Amino acid sequence: MGLGPTQSAYFGVYSRGAASGSCSCSCSHSSEDVPTLKGELSEVKKKMEVMARFISKQFPGQNWMEDAENNPGASTAPSLGSRAS
Repeated sequence: MGLGPTQSAYFGVYSRGAASGSCSCSCSHSSEDVPTLKGELSEVKKKMEVMARFISKQFPGQNWMEDAENNPGASTAPSLGSRAS
C-alpha cells in the first residue's frame, strides 16, 4: 500500500450505514428538516424570480442572466449605458 495513513485511519472505519444513506457521524441530521428546507428553497426561488424581473425591467434588451451564467466569477453589474449620470 505504501507509506502514510490508510483510508480507514484517515476517514474512519467504513460502516454499512453510511453507504445506505444514514449518517454515522455525531452531527444531527433529521428528515424532519427536509420540508422546512424545501419551503425555504421555494421562497428563495420566488425572490430570485422577482429580482430577475426587476433587473430585466431596469436593463431592457440586455441578456444579463446569460452573461452571469457564462462568467460566474465576474463581479460587474450590467452596463448602465445612457442611464449613467
